[in-house]
Amino acid sequence: MRRSTTGRIAADSLLQGQGLDEVVPALGYAAPGKDAVPEAPAACRACGNGPFVAGLLDDLRTGVEESKRYRAQLQHMSSRVLSAHETERKHIARELHDDTAQALTSILVRLRLLERSTKDHEVLHNVEELRELTAGALESVRRMALDLRPAALDDLGLVPALQAYADRYSHTWPVSVTVEVEGLKRRLPADVELVLYRVVQEALTNVAKHAAASSARVLVSRRRNEVTVSIEDDGLGFDPDDLPRAYGSGLGIFGMRERLGLVGGEVQLQSTKRHGTRITARVPLPAKRAEAGRAL
Repeated sequence: MRRSTTGRIAADSLLQGQGLDEVVPALGYAAPGKDAVPEAPAACRACGNGPFVAGLLDDLRTGVEESKRYRAQLQHMSSRVLSAHETERKHIARELHDDTAQALTSILVRLRLLERSTKDHEVLHNVEELRELTAGALESVRRMALDLRPAALDDLGLVPALQAYADRYSHTWPVSVTVEVEGLKRRLPADVELVLYRVVQEALTNVAKHAAASSARVLVSRRRNEVTVSIEDDGLGFDPDDLPRAYGSGLGIFGMRERLGLVGGEVQLQSTKRHGTRITARVPLPAKRAEAGRAL
């Protein structure tokens, strides 16, 4: 039991960048002095450290295996949580569209009929106000449904969904967004499209909240068996070492990494103060996944 526990401690410490001279004391071993650390198995046997080194390596091997197993379990749990999250978002978006939006539309139609059927100026004024409030509520509900899960993403694919989102975004925020496409002639696998859409959505949300930008550019490109999406803005930029202060809690970037990790992707962030920010997401497309894409 002690060997398994100490091995896990050692593995985690080494993965975090600590040196062996820092890890060994933490395990409770009586390690030799720094200058006396053996450099070869023969030296280990000669100075009597063979059992210690063998035990330490065994602990490290066990700890690394346990860490890998825990990481795989964590990734599986994250995948299930995100999948359930997206399923719920899709369900709520459908309910908002089919029920709430339809009910508000019916109210709006009845208010218009009432407005035409009366000549009382006070009643007309009140009905007009109610009609404007109802129209505003209807627009808000439709916008929430689109933000939760746009139908275009499932029906038409990533590029049309991003173009529609960029258009809505540009009308909501004082930021002009353009979407460009290179080398993408077929639809991507559904899970990849969903992940990349969420990455762009999160990145542009950060632009609106933190960047003070006037324009942003989304580039979707495919090179052989890899798809890349980059989001670049002309905002204030920041020091990457000061990510939490520049981007709030930094959870947005963490969420991007988590989502991309589920499809084998990665995210890179480049920024310089007063020179904007670029976020690049890359997802590999092995042959089977690439063939799973559908024609645009």
